[in-house]
Amino acid sequence: MKSTKLRILALDLDNTLLRSDLSISYKTRTAIKQAEASGLIVVLASGRIPEAKERYVRFLDLHNRPGYLISKNGALITESNTGNIVHEVMLDEETILQICDLAVA
Repeated sequence: MKSTKLRILALDLDNTLLRSDLSISYKTRTAIKQAEASGLIVVLASGRIPEAKERYVRFLDLHNRPGYLISKNGALITESNTGNIVHEVMLDEETILQICDLAVA
């Protein structure tokens, strides 16, 4: 069996990485730093919009190194250090209007 080296560690924010007070514990932050030191790329994944994750990106210093941020339930992937969009999926106008019609009905 071929051994595969882990390269990415993707972490969800809410109800996973964050404590009930919406903070990241010292122990968790230390473990993340150790994972990065071993060569893993740490990726924050969330249903949140990018702006709602910014304080955690900065707290973990992810904005200062290459990596990725997954936002909007996977509809947006950006580079953590540049903000450049790697992947984005948007609904077309017709679909949005249909959803609005269903919501009003």
